[in-house]
Amino acid sequence: MMHSWVLVPQGAEYQAVARSLSKLPGDRPLTLAAIPVGRAAVTQWLAQQAIQHPDPIEHIILCGLCGSLRSTIPVGQAVTYTHCQDEAGQQWICEPIAHPAVIPVQGLSSDRLVHLAAEKQKLAQTYNVDVVEMEAAAVLTYAHSQGIPVSILRVVSDDAHYDLPDLTTAIDAAGNLQPMPLALEMIRHPIAALRLIRGSLQGLARLEQVTRQIF
Repeated sequence: MMHSWVLVPQGAEYQAVARSLSKLPGDRPLTLAAIPVGRAAVTQWLAQQAIQHPDPIEHIILCGLCGSLRSTIPVGQAVTYTHCQDEAGQQWICEPIAHPAVIPVQGLSSDRLVHLAAEKQKLAQTYNVDVVEMEAAAVLTYAHSQGIPVSILRVVSDDAHYDLPDLTTAIDAAGNLQPMPLALEMIRHPIAALRLIRGSLQGLARLEQVTRQIF
């Protein structure tokens, strides 16, 4: 069985996957790593890892949460990418995970946090994509340059119908969430914040469940 790197955005997403994998047999050939949030920060992180860990990687699995761009893909739905693209038009082929718990989708990897419902719906129409997140483009760029296949497993934590708090200012240049700006933005938009929290908790619970089923 080939050795895989399992990459998960740091924080609650990483903790959910770590809990799931901790319940599996210890001889699984998996290396679990927490990555920062956002394309630029992940690109830098991968460059550092290539220097620190020069041994070949046979497969990368990127896990985490995502936002739905279509009404047919609800919160809590697990998805796997067949293709991914960015807003500049670059496209990548992914290795979808074959499992009844997940559905195949086309993913969009954005360099910014998409929080407005109107923008989500516009992205779906413009690029013919189903979900959006912020790390896949960096992982796919690196992996394809090294000839490493990539599978992407995401769980929807916010749908295409409602606005979310704008957490852009809460993410620093290193891809870390800053507690104070995060708290202030949540206070400014309490209803949207409650919706974000509820969706995130549902998504995280499903992420832990589905990773345990798949791995």
